[in-house]
Formats: sequence, structure tokens, C-alpha cells
Amino acid sequence: MRSLFKVPQKIHHGLLLTTELAARYAGGRTVSLQEIAATAGISQGFLEQVAFALRRAGIIVGRRGAGGGYRLARDPARLTVADVLVAIEGPISVMDCLGDDRSCVLADHCANRNIWMKVRGLITSALKSTTIAEAAGISRHHDTHVPKKTKNL
Repeated sequence: MRSLFKVPQKIHHGLLLTTELAARYAGGRTVSLQEIAATAGISQGFLEQVAFALRRAGIIVGRRGAGGGYRLARDPARLTVADVLVAIEGPISVMDCLGDDRSCVLADHCANRNIWMKVRGLITSALKSTTIAEAAGISRHHDTHVPKKTKNL
């Protein structure tokens, strides 16, 4: 099925990784990418690329060796979905011209620019207001993992 606004697999895997780590955050346990990849049925190599971007941004930390693995670098209640997306893909944009007026000769008088700015604003607001703890289904009061039911849009 085609979709106008399709989320790249890299983003999906980044959120999967951070929500899995969020579920284990309270215990301070590290988790191997091999374990997450096997559980999720995804490529460990691709997950390593995602983990590299998240490490570089200071969102996750890793430890090598026996008992090593990854964990979130900060409380999942203080980490947003937007933080993860920006770490992996860069600034949130729906159209190139919104970030750089020089990318389009029509930028100064484009009839569509306002709608794309509004869409970007709504998307950014939703992503910035959703924490990784919320995305993982973690209750603020109990720090337990509560699976969420999801719907395909």
C-alpha cells in the first residue's frame, strides 16, 4: 500500500530500539542489539546503523564485552520521539523549501507554502509532545511496561 507520508524503516527501528530500552530503563539493564533484532525479526546490521546515530546524539550508551549492551542515556520520560527522529534523520521537514528558501524559486510566493508549514508544525508538535516513555507504554506512576494497542492509519 502506498502512503503519502511514509515513515522510513530507519526511524521505525530507532523508535523500536528506544522503546525497548525504555522498558528496561528503571532496572538499569543493558540489552544487546542481537536480542532486540531477534525479538523484532529485523537485521542486526541495520539496527547497528541506527544505534550508531543514537549513540552519536547521546540518546543511548553502550558497553562492550560480557554483560554489555545498550541502555538509554537519560530518563525516557524526558526523551521525545522528536529527539529520536532528529538524531537519526536530521531536522523534521515535509518539504525542502521550508528549511532553505533557496531550494525553490517559488518559495517567496508559493501558494502551497502555508499548508506545508502548517503540516510541519502539527507533525513537529505531536512528535515533541510524545515521550519515549509514552511511546513504550510506561506508566509514570509505576514504571511498568504496559503494551499499547495500535491501529494502522
